Formats: sequence, C-alpha cells, structure tokens
Amino acid sequence: MVYKSKISHPLTNVVISAKECCGEIVLTGIELSGSGTDHTGGAGTHKTVEIYGKMICRFLDGKSQDLSSIPLDFENFTNFSKKVLQAARLIKSGETVSYEQLSSMAGYPGATRAAASVMRKNRYPLVIPCHRVIRKDGSTGGYCGIQQGAAVELKKKLLEMER
Repeated sequence: MVYKSKISHPLTNVVISAKECCGEIVLTGIELSGSGTDHTGGAGTHKTVEIYGKMICRFLDGKSQDLSSIPLDFENFTNFSKKVLQAARLIKSGETVSYEQLSSMAGYPGATRAAASVMRKNRYPLVIPCHRVIRKDGSTGGYCGIQQGAAVELKKKLLEMER
C-alpha cells in the first residue's frame, strides 16, 4: 500500500509518499510545491507518515535540523546514486559543500556533473538536504531540478534559515 500525507507550510507545500518495507514505513518520495495542489488522491494514510510530516514541518519552522531518522527507500537506485545521496545526507545544517566536494565525499572524485545530476533528481528533498549543495563559485545553483523562480528562492530561504 502507498501512503501519502500533505503538509501545507508557508515556505512550501509538501507531499510525502511512503510504503511499508520489511516491517517499517519508508519514504518513497517528497514533492515540494508552492501550488497547493493536492496529489494525495486515493492514497491511504498511516500514523508513521503523519509523524514524518510533523518532523518535516518542524524542520521548515527552523525548530529541528535533523531528519536523519526518517528511513528512505533506496530500491532501484544505482550504487553511485545511493553513495551520493548518502553523502549529501551527512551535510550538517549550516554547512554547504560544492558539487565537486560532494562527489569526492561519495568516493567518486571527478564525477562532479554526475553528482549534480543525482542532486537534480533527488526524490527526498529536505530529508536529503540537497539545498546544502552549491556551485563551486559559491552561488546557489538550482533546486530540485529548477534553475530559477520559487524553487531557487526556497533553497536560498532554507540556507538562510540554517545559518
């Protein structure tokens, strides 16, 4: 069964998708959107997904900096993608790394563009804090595969909030 939960927050709306795997509820995706569109139609709810939603809401409120206890579904990811995502998950609040540094942290020095591609396709924004990965020149870069507009503004707000 697929579980979904929608969170309305002043910074962004969040839709959390999850499933049961090996006796626990694991996230299968997070969608950020300022549109207010409800993508949860027909999905079931689960108390654990609601708890994850509250944790994410506290993060967006600036009251919590750690979402590392939320389990993620890495099924069907390549080893490279898993290592890049796991490395990104270790970036602490208030810190930033470049895409080049991230590829080295994942054990793949020189795979900067490939690491950036993994971040662009990150299914778990906020929980895997891809907003903490910036360009080598110190500029923000894109967020969630978008290079301008509301998504990039959200990335800047998240970074500012964490400083």
